Amino acid sequence: WRPQIEYFASRVRIVVPDLRGHGATPERDAYTIDRITGDLRQLIETRALPTPLVVLGHSYGGVFALHLALTHPELVSRVVLIGVSRRFNYGRLFTFATHAPVPTALLDALRRWFFAHRFHATAGVMRAYLAQALLPWRGWDRLNAIRQPVLAIAGKLDVVAPPGAVARMVSQIPQGQLRVVPRAMHLIHLQQPLATNRLIDEFVAGHG
Repeated sequence: WRPQIEYFASRVRIVVPDLRGHGATPERDAYTIDRITGDLRQLIETRALPTPLVVLGHSYGGVFALHLALTHPELVSRVVLIGVSRRFNYGRLFTFATHAPVPTALLDALRRWFFAHRFHATAGVMRAYLAQALLPWRGWDRLNAIRQPVLAIAGKLDVVAPPGAVARMVSQIPQGQLRVVPRAMHLIHLQQPLATNRLIDEFVAGHG
């Protein structure tokens, strides 16, 4: 998120939390979607952030942004989703790592070898997120209940969340809109930061 922080920080207050088990936060034993969004609610309360907020989420982080908008609409004014679709195609290696009965230590060695710059959480945490939060979530069937404006940014070359899949998701959101960024894969906000920042800027300005 560094390009977005540098671009917006002079004008608005930005809070960039590590999700549970990511970055500098310790590993915990529960990664349910209610627990993660509970963390976000607690952060908002303890920091006394003025609500409602613009909430941004990339990839599976977007699922938590959507869940927060659904369950606590008073906290969210609008949502920005980057590389988010109903079904993520992470590839065969990631699917094997999260589903196969392989020791976590071995998976983490594979993560450091193949995905050191892509996943900043241990293999055990990633596996728990998938099993406890993402796969059980039923919010995909409630997208038509989201009343906040939602901007979905898709990468033209993204195979994890392809533009077609993102478009189908957006079509279920009453105030949803889709923008496709050329020459971008899954890390759209890092690969095309200027285009991403401009789209976010226009979206937020257009809604006051």
